[in-house]
Amino acid sequence: MKQFFKGAEADFYSQLERVTTSVLPIKSVHDKWDIQLKAGVTYETLGSDLSGLHFLQLLVRLGQCKHVLEVGTYIGVSTLFLAEAVGEDGRVVTVEVGEEFANIARENFRRNGLLDRIELIHSDVNLSLTSLRQRAQLFDMIFLDGDKASYGRLLRPLLDLLRPGRMMLIDDIFCNGDTLNPEPETDKGQGVRDMLAQIATLPQHVRVILPYGNGQLLLLKPT
Repeated sequence: MKQFFKGAEADFYSQLERVTTSVLPIKSVHDKWDIQLKAGVTYETLGSDLSGLHFLQLLVRLGQCKHVLEVGTYIGVSTLFLAEAVGEDGRVVTVEVGEEFANIARENFRRNGLLDRIELIHSDVNLSLTSLRQRAQLFDMIFLDGDKASYGRLLRPLLDLLRPGRMMLIDDIFCNGDTLNPEPETDKGQGVRDMLAQIATLPQHVRVILPYGNGQLLLLKPT
């Protein structure tokens, strides 16, 4: 990609981001939503990048998804994008174990008028998935963006909640570079590698890794 770039080496990635965001309708999540943040933390520190958020909406709309499950709410920005995309007759279920993040997210849903489209489950993800299985509820799309160390053990239970022919999007595949090491150095990196190893054994599932943000994996469940 640097073959014809004539700027300074240090400017390459900032110019790449400038071009990729130039087609987006907003330049910041604050241009679209009234967002309460965690005290002392900017959105950019932990939140999803704009291209990834718009890609998330594109997938929901292309798939005409009406029932979406999100694992890992954080402060609810990605949830807002999902809730907007599913429309007035859609529903987003989002799971967040952290009490502080759950409270902030709930306030952000209220501020932006989307509480009626979102069910926030403040609970451990394992308990939440058990409860969702008991409902016998299947989802048109699943967005996994929770604890990376748990990715390996969450993959198959989540696939059980996904409708045949529908997609799962998994965030932070590169894990800040740890996934690229011969052996991961963190529990998060190991969790991602465990999940990738499982996905490699699913011959009927269509999948591809995309270079948005910290890496995303798109997985299509067979019909």
